[in-house]
Amino acid sequence: MILQTYFHQLADVAAAGITVTESRKRLVNFSDSYQDITQLIVYKASNKKPRSIEDLKGVTVHVISGSSHEEQISELHKQYDFLTWQSHHKIDISTMLQKVEDGEFEYAISDSNDYEFNRRFHPKLRIRI
Repeated sequence: MILQTYFHQLADVAAAGITVTESRKRLVNFSDSYQDITQLIVYKASNKKPRSIEDLKGVTVHVISGSSHEEQISELHKQYDFLTWQSHHKIDISTMLQKVEDGEFEYAISDSNDYEFNRRFHPKLRIRI
């Protein structure tokens, strides 16, 4: 991961599509962003569309370990203690989206740019902002 390389002083400068979070701002000096990215709940079209965060009660949301998604759901959990999630260490976003489409995962969090790039490969997926 780009941030790990930077933190271990293996690089002085990094350029990548990294989500700026409050905790990351304390560790890294970010430049101006070049693209606005939002986090999305991704689900299979045949599943129930979550209309509010309360609709996630009783289900597991899947996220990539160490991602801004994991950080965000952890923060949301402080306000919505019913939220449950599973973090995955050895999985990329394309694989996670495939698992949602296959029905192995009911919900996952994806960045909007990742979803847009991958949606042509996963036509049965839908999103909720």
